[in-house]
Amino acid sequence: MRTILQNPQTAKAVSVGMIDLYNPLCYMNRIIQIIDSSTKLPISNVHIINVFRNLGTTSNAAGQFNTEPLKLGITDTIQFSHIGYGTITLQARQLVLVPIIQLTPQAEQLPGTTIVGKKPKPSSPTAPATPSTPTTPITPTTPLVQPSQNDEVKKSKFWLWIALASLVGGTVTYFATKKNK
Repeated sequence: MRTILQNPQTAKAVSVGMIDLYNPLCYMNRIIQIIDSSTKLPISNVHIINVFRNLGTTSNAAGQFNTEPLKLGITDTIQFSHIGYGTITLQARQLVLVPIIQLTPQAEQLPGTTIVGKKPKPSSPTAPATPSTPTTPITPTTPLVQPSQNDEVKKSKFWLWIALASLVGGTVTYFATKKNK
């Protein structure tokens, strides 16, 4: 950015310029790494969300992510979350000062689940434990496949009249629009 004078009589200075995306201090296009605060190892698949714009990305296998897909504004809020770690929320302007973000492991107690099953009844006390096979064949009471409607269609001539009317209507529409063009 450069400074120019807006009005020589008042001597007010105005800064004019463009955002330099290639500048390593620019928050809009940076590569930032996310690591575990206790082991200092990178964390992959961290969810990074721009809360204001509802845009997000994830960290790669090296724990790095690029801020460009988040389309950051200076006042945007960024949230970092991962299963097993505490969630961190930062302002976009803070990303200039932070080359590495550390997530703290956080254990979460989940409610327990009890699964109860029924024991199969033994067929006889002396019989070995083998999978039981049905003694009577299974016959469905309702057919699993709908019967074909082909015979009813062949007997009915109504479908022929519908096809003929569609063909005539399409031809008339085609020639009517062709003349208008």
